[in-house]
Amino acid sequence: MTVVQFWNEMYQDLTAPVAFSSGAPSPEVVDVAGRLPAGSRAIDIGCGDGRHALYLAEQGFVVDAIDISPVGIAKTQQFAVERGLAINASVQDIRRYTFTTNYHLIVSLGTLHLVEREYWQPFLQAIQAHTCPGGYNVVGIMTDAAPAPDDQRDYFIGLLKEGELFTYYAGWEIISQRSINFHDEHPGGIRHHHAGDVLLARKVQ
Repeated sequence: MTVVQFWNEMYQDLTAPVAFSSGAPSPEVVDVAGRLPAGSRAIDIGCGDGRHALYLAEQGFVVDAIDISPVGIAKTQQFAVERGLAINASVQDIRRYTFTTNYHLIVSLGTLHLVEREYWQPFLQAIQAHTCPGGYNVVGIMTDAAPAPDDQRDYFIGLLKEGELFTYYAGWEIISQRSINFHDEHPGGIRHHHAGDVLLARKVQ
């Protein structure tokens, strides 16, 4: 099964959000949403079925959202229409994605460990380059502090060392950084244990 097929299966029920992806927005996204005015431009990279994209649109952000899963994007668009929100959501593979504008906020949570390091490292540089001065990045990635679950081992191909993410933001103002351990539950009652690092950083003007 390819990573696209894996996520399509996760999002296949178009009537309901996936519990682990569409619960409450992360504390970092809530924090930064209160720091930027309505009308600020944001992009949610690896949006899944829209947890953070929908929240930001509700806060008055102009939101782009991308994901490799056509089903995830379809759900994001459907949920946006149901809530009367405007989100520019499209199917994209971050290994070939090219930014066409700069953003006040770039969110990438739970995505970059799913691509090879040769791709995510230049992509992380692109995220930073396309953040407006004074803008923010919220980045979260799985780390090797917990082994990849057996049924996801083939997809977790870009795991970082614990704390490694933070070293890529030298020169930025670090608002918060944390290393976490958590469980999630996939459709069918499948539970996984993960470790990850999450960063909220501001680009110094």
